[in-house]
Amino acid sequence: MKKFLITTMMLFAIIALAACGNNDNNGNTPESPLYDPPEEENTDSAGMEYTPESDMLIWIVEPTLEHDFIYHCCFFSTDNHSGEFIDSTTGLIVDWPQGLAFGHGPTQGWVYDPAVSLLGFGGIGDYSGIWLLPIHEWIEEFPNIDEEQGLMIVQMVDSSMRNITEFGNEYLSDDAHSGKFAVMLNRAFITDFIFDGGSIRGVNIDVLSYTIPMYEGNTWGFIGKDGNVAIPFLFEHIVRIDDDSAFARYNGKYGILNIPLTIANF
Repeated sequence: MKKFLITTMMLFAIIALAACGNNDNNGNTPESPLYDPPEEENTDSAGMEYTPESDMLIWIVEPTLEHDFIYHCCFFSTDNHSGEFIDSTTGLIVDWPQGLAFGHGPTQGWVYDPAVSLLGFGGIGDYSGIWLLPIHEWIEEFPNIDEEQGLMIVQMVDSSMRNITEFGNEYLSDDAHSGKFAVMLNRAFITDFIFDGGSIRGVNIDVLSYTIPMYEGNTWGFIGKDGNVAIPFLFEHIVRIDDDSAFARYNGKYGILNIPLTIANF
């Protein structure tokens, strides 16, 4: 009888120890309705918000650059045309490079009027004009133009809505622009007019655009030559540097994204 009591007590002790091994710090087991598993960390060591896609983004410079805004005219600058030059390899503000001229980028963009099948440039403002041709005439007159352009951003317009400049030139009125954009390659549309805008090429304008940054709403991504999404719409802003890199704003800060290696991950 004494041996039976000792054996029984040992059995209860083993069961109690086993139960303790499965408890959390509050004494609740995973099976208990009171069990509340700890939340997984969703930030990295730098405090950056973590998403499943974060590990798939390959950065030349991590998104730690605290520029207010980066955009391209004929140079990279911050804020409201502050004139500060941002090095396209480090993302740091550097002295103005010798030989780099001041000025602004083009005031014309590619436009297309589907009602009359005209493609060309639609001037913006009093110092611009309009140059619209049927698509086949562009191919006939400029057979090598696609070798210079690569992917192109094209805005849908109503080319009948025109104004006259003080110099007698016609230009498209503000109302003529739909605010909807498509992507074209080799004078063929590879997407519909589904985007709200995009980014022209950056400092190396002689480099072909084999991917192109576009945005829908407030998010940016990259479209490839097949018209499909090459890098998902994960960014707050993108400014192309060349075909291999771009300034990309992610979680509130800019970095320099390696485009080919990131595409390979998706």
